[in-house]
Amino acid sequence: MFQFVTNCDRSCRLCCFALVLMMMPFAVGESAVGQSVRVSLETPNVLEANDDPSATLRFENVSDQAMSAAVSYTLQLNSSLVEMTKPHPTLGYDHAIGAKSTVRIDDKDYGDALLTDGNPFTAFESPWTKGHREAVVLIELTQTRDINVMRWQAADANWIWQVDVESSIDGESYWPIESLQAFSMHKKWGQQVFPLPAPVKARFLRLRFYNADGPMNIVRLPKSIEIFDGPQNDVVKMPVAGKRIDSGQLEIALKPGQIRSLPIALKQPLSPGAYLLTWTLSTDPSQSGWSEIFVKPTDVPNKNATRRFGINSSDVQLADLMSQCGFGWVRFENGKWSMSSDARDHYSFSGKIAPWHVDQDAIYRAYRSRKMKVMPYVFQTPEWATSAGTKVTKNRAGYPPKQMSDYGDAVYQFVARFGTQKRPDDSLKTDDRLSGADLIDAIELWNEPNLVGPSWAPFVGSIEQYFEVMRAGVDGARKADPNLTVTSCGWAGIEPETIQQMTRFRYADGKCPLDLIDVINVHFYSGVQEPEVAKEDPNIRKEKSDQPDASYLDQLDELIRWRDQHKPSAKIWMTETGNDVGGPIGLSERKQAAKLPRVTMITLARGIDKVFIYRESGSKPTMHAGAGLVRDDGTLRPSWFTMATMIRQLAGFQGRGERIQHDRSDTWILRWIEGDQSVVAAWTIGAESKLKVSDVIAGQAPKSIVDAFGHSIESSDSDEITLSEFPVYLAY
Repeated sequence: MFQFVTNCDRSCRLCCFALVLMMMPFAVGESAVGQSVRVSLETPNVLEANDDPSATLRFENVSDQAMSAAVSYTLQLNSSLVEMTKPHPTLGYDHAIGAKSTVRIDDKDYGDALLTDGNPFTAFESPWTKGHREAVVLIELTQTRDINVMRWQAADANWIWQVDVESSIDGESYWPIESLQAFSMHKKWGQQVFPLPAPVKARFLRLRFYNADGPMNIVRLPKSIEIFDGPQNDVVKMPVAGKRIDSGQLEIALKPGQIRSLPIALKQPLSPGAYLLTWTLSTDPSQSGWSEIFVKPTDVPNKNATRRFGINSSDVQLADLMSQCGFGWVRFENGKWSMSSDARDHYSFSGKIAPWHVDQDAIYRAYRSRKMKVMPYVFQTPEWATSAGTKVTKNRAGYPPKQMSDYGDAVYQFVARFGTQKRPDDSLKTDDRLSGADLIDAIELWNEPNLVGPSWAPFVGSIEQYFEVMRAGVDGARKADPNLTVTSCGWAGIEPETIQQMTRFRYADGKCPLDLIDVINVHFYSGVQEPEVAKEDPNIRKEKSDQPDASYLDQLDELIRWRDQHKPSAKIWMTETGNDVGGPIGLSERKQAAKLPRVTMITLARGIDKVFIYRESGSKPTMHAGAGLVRDDGTLRPSWFTMATMIRQLAGFQGRGERIQHDRSDTWILRWIEGDQSVVAAWTIGAESKLKVSDVIAGQAPKSIVDAFGHSIESSDSDEITLSEFPVYLAY
């Protein structure tokens, strides 16, 4: 049996809340040596604000003896989404995480070896060259340890050969580890174990990578090195997140093999925000765990106030979640030409084109019913129209049409149906001859034609060819609905030499592409870099040596200067920016949640009119497939909440933002003003720091302070707030 031992008055209204426990030091279905209880809770860790849901903590006694224990729990505010490390149930903590690892190739320092960053998706790679002799990696642990297990996670195992490993206690004298001399790592994929017949006492490890058969044209290191000394010396590090919201203690007794359920109760419902539940079970040995809990905002913002914020979407089933998040625009990915036409002079937008059956009529109505504006982009040539030769077997849809007028007609059919203007029946090529549905608000003419790769690129042809395709599309759109907003293609990257081709190219009538469009449409990805200081766009840059000198923000300034010089009336929309979780250009869910609102705000503050996040869903750890706000299983990532908070705080504010100067260059304070109201967003990309609230705007106290996850902070608690990589918002 169990009983409540909380401090809550029995007569008060209890709020039982739902959560998912990230088990520590054991996961669901997995027990560590000496542990007799498995704990799990299967309901989601996302709550509706002010709800009173029922949920239970599930205990399973996996031993053959009866047991009883106390369960102590604490609920904390988690404004900065503290990073939490879970030890392996039998190996203990991975002591490589957070250790210093550097790489030196042929006597030249290359900095971080990326072996101990805790990210299973990053890996060091050198530039290509005529031949490297060796790469020497130095790993420095925080203290001397008796290492009994070493593992590595392979990256590209085709480009790694032998390694010699040495150990040291003082960092001066090194001794070879006998079993790890000329040890082959070649073509060993996935997670692998270094053979260690006996424990190795070391604080420093030196790994020399080489190819015994000759020089290496490139150095590709593993994704990670893991170092363990067993669980016996580990102390479970219970995370400390922030202000304590609640705490209590419960008692539970279990017979051998018995499963029991135990409610967790709070004194009151939780308000919007991010929280952390920690708990300890008084078994021998004691067992501890924690869970992140997120509470949704209570409101859905007025979409007329959030038109600066858009989302890339392909799944209309997620329209409610995107609307709740607050996005005012949708950039729809499946308005593809090939999905609406299967033969010359035959179009269907109601899901009849095989094999995709994309019902664009229903999809756009769904977004419109949620008061979201819609911009499809039209690309991918259907088989009947492609210029791809008979020998081309891959990416035939990426080739331009044989006749440019076919693309113009496709755009005409699209805009005639979904624009605002009724068109003559004899100009329409759908079976139902419908037009003027008023379901889209802009149209984009192709996607990223400046990327090069015949087997995969969105446009297989020259930029000059693309401009001819674009001209046909513009003419078709203007003919169908002269008032519809027309954007250029979404350019990959914002580099001047790419975008400025729109004024250098001239048509036969003397016009340039910029003359024809209403919106300059661009994309940028910062990858693993912080967006505030990013230079490289990994979506277009393949080699580190090919990195531009100008930063992202400098390139934005140049783009705006060029626009102002050549066509001041044109808007600039950033229709793709985002952050993968995992994959070659991704980091963690935590980093995604921190970076997405920041890249949105610095882009708007610089003078860009709209920002569209890529994308609404996806959690596969490959390039761009892991960028979703929603995971593939339909659950919300933390980034959904940080975007929802930012949208609500900036709703209704237009124009540029002003950067308020701070003593630290890595601290960002942006202010937007609209009439007699203003909002300030503040964060740091360096170490956490304190911000004195009274100094933000001299002589004014904020009406409210809200953390990155939407939790209201009492300004009376202190005149100082802590800044982290997660923005804090102050309203005046």
